[in-house]
Amino acid sequence: MLTVRVAVWPLLSLLLQPSGSALAQSPSGHAYEPPEVRFPADAGMINVKTQFGAKGDGLSDDTAAIRAAIEGPGVQVRVLYFPKGTYIVSDTLNWLRADKTWRSALAFQGENERGTVIRLKDNAPGYQDPGAPKAVIRPGSIEPYNKNDGSGNNGFSNYIFDLTVDTGSGNPGAIGIDYLGNNICGLENVTIRTSDPQKRGVAGLAMTRHYVGPCYYRRLTITGFDTGIVTAETEYSHTFEHVALSDQRVVGIENSSNVLSIRDLKSQNSVPALRNKTPLGLVTLIDSNLSGRAGASAAIENEGGIFLRHVSVSGYAVSLTDHGGATLTGAIAEFASPPAKPGAESRATSLDLAVEEAPEAANPEPSAWLSVVATGADSTGRSDSTQAIQLALDSDAPVVYFPVGLYEITDTIHIRKGTKRLLGPSATLVPRSAKFADAQNPAPVLRFESQTADLAIEGLSFGNWMMKFYPGAVMIEDASPRALTLRHTHMEGDYHAAYATGSGGTGRVFIEDVVGGPWFFRGPQKIWARQLDMESRGEKAVVDGAQLWVMGVKTERPGTVIRAVNGAALEVLGGLLYPLETMPPDQAAFVIDNARASLTYAVEAFGPGKNYAIQIKESTSGKEAPPVTVCTARGYGCFLSLYGVVQ
Repeated sequence: MLTVRVAVWPLLSLLLQPSGSALAQSPSGHAYEPPEVRFPADAGMINVKTQFGAKGDGLSDDTAAIRAAIEGPGVQVRVLYFPKGTYIVSDTLNWLRADKTWRSALAFQGENERGTVIRLKDNAPGYQDPGAPKAVIRPGSIEPYNKNDGSGNNGFSNYIFDLTVDTGSGNPGAIGIDYLGNNICGLENVTIRTSDPQKRGVAGLAMTRHYVGPCYYRRLTITGFDTGIVTAETEYSHTFEHVALSDQRVVGIENSSNVLSIRDLKSQNSVPALRNKTPLGLVTLIDSNLSGRAGASAAIENEGGIFLRHVSVSGYAVSLTDHGGATLTGAIAEFASPPAKPGAESRATSLDLAVEEAPEAANPEPSAWLSVVATGADSTGRSDSTQAIQLALDSDAPVVYFPVGLYEITDTIHIRKGTKRLLGPSATLVPRSAKFADAQNPAPVLRFESQTADLAIEGLSFGNWMMKFYPGAVMIEDASPRALTLRHTHMEGDYHAAYATGSGGTGRVFIEDVVGGPWFFRGPQKIWARQLDMESRGEKAVVDGAQLWVMGVKTERPGTVIRAVNGAALEVLGGLLYPLETMPPDQAAFVIDNARASLTYAVEAFGPGKNYAIQIKESTSGKEAPPVTVCTARGYGCFLSLYGVVQ
């Protein structure tokens, strides 16, 4: 898969209600502060009402206006802003340019999940045949694998945030969102529903075209349809968190051969909540609640690999039917199939590390934000912006904001005061000086040092695909005792490290929908990563005495994925390793040296010799255990439903 070339401005995280607003319940029942999107005038937002004439009045057909907004010129990320209203459409919103070629780097950004609704017209032509399903929204890939349907692996920065998709009434052939994205992508704060009295519709969220993922889906509510979520193909994996499903007619989630990592699924159904229907599929499901209704038979049906933990089941005759012969009832404390260690007399157990959520502090009004351009930064990248950015950060503004553009950095930027958010609306920091050129003497581009304030870095990119050699750059050094969150961020090029724990770096770290690597974590830090895509060559992460919890890992190219040493604790809950090339025979996917670990993952390999010959290498006090070389076959690759290392 190609590396990411652009970054989107994910307003869902950046533009929350002003501080002081109360927490509310989302449609999925999860407590969070619902976004009321506000943005600075220079954000580059494309308003579908004021700029393209969409009405959003619940009566007018807005299909042509929204399509015109999608088709607009430019290679930068296009963020289409939908103010509150109901936008009636009568045909698919394909993500196409004016010349009808597929595009990526597009975001649909609603003003509010409840208040912004894209609704299919009732009894719409073309949506009547479930055997020929048709989507309301369909993102795609540039340079597509299939020019007709937009499938491919270049769907970078395809996002849908803070809105509702309603497939209307009398549309039994409708799909809410036929989604495609890659590497840095996903849905957040999205409701997909059918208004049909019989809950008809093919699927709420479909991901069945070639090469969808890896992406992160958070706070997703799907009501009705035959299937709530349907996935297919063997790559590239999906990570879900805080998902609510109800009133499906056939199944809640159906997976055919893909790799799913799911946390906090709440399902209320009379049909199975989850069906893993092929031997190639691997599903991880944790911390979930599956509630059956009258006549409900099995909550989970499994024909492939599965790892379950802390799954509460009620109202179903059985909790799980497994192709290995197991049938479970009641709550599932922990279960893995096939057995974790082939031939072992007892199953391994997971570390079951405590899970934490990233801090979600509310933003002040945009009038309190400070733009780095206002302090002299050059968004064209033609002149050095280091001092201007430092001036903005030293102002103690709670939110420091980067307008769209490139920013040349020639020296380390220090985040040492009270700034709580560093936001990049399609902005890229480009290290460009001798300081970042020496691999033997690496230097940080950003150094987080604050002793008083947690920090979130969101939507900001590091490195540019046209200027990609920074062999001495450490993109982020963490030298603070405060929490650091990296969200919807990508790091590109040839650089020393994406992240390194620095002196004094003891705070919690949260990583969500991030592309980059390698990573150097040191104790006593605790790190929680959701959908971490590490495509660097060579060793991709080192956990030295720290604690790392990962839900949804994706890699590319050879190299050890994670090396855990010196008392580290490592838990990997699902994901896809993709070595891509012929592997050295002594290359291990994971190295566990005087550390504890539990691992669930799959390997995609497209030929002999392109899997890891050694899956796990263990050692304690200098004494090596026999390497793990056997795992459940998955084509030329394989998967492990669970492997535990306790030292």
